[in-house]
Amino acid sequence: MTAEGFRLAIDDFGVELSSLSRLLEIPAHVLKVDQSFIAALSSSPDAAVMVQMIVQLAEKLGMRSHAEGVETEEQRRFLLEKGCQYGQGYLFAKPVPAGEILDLYLRSLASRMVPIPPGVDLLDVPTFSGLESIDIPADLRTTGS
Repeated sequence: MTAEGFRLAIDDFGVELSSLSRLLEIPAHVLKVDQSFIAALSSSPDAAVMVQMIVQLAEKLGMRSHAEGVETEEQRRFLLEKGCQYGQGYLFAKPVPAGEILDLYLRSLASRMVPIPPGVDLLDVPTFSGLESIDIPADLRTTGS
């Protein structure tokens, strides 16, 4: 499957059927930290150690770590400090029906854009790292009428 361009993730890592031996058996690209560890971050020093170890393990194996169930700014900050740059949870967005995903995505892109006042030549505008261009896939672009 990876030869066809698919990327695999091991979900709920650290609980139930996901064990260290799975990392040797499955050519995964993403290691998803189970939400139970994230929820316990504020109350359990052991959970914090476990999350840090999972993030480091993913990095050492050339995988991306992804946290599930991120609900607070403190959790997000902790994860970023430990090297986990990807996450999902109510802090970012509540679950939405499939038909609303495109709108949510476009609003997210729009929130990162820098407005340019009327009459300003785009060539005279200074660039800002990470904000100078946002590539919107052709099938998501809207055309003005």
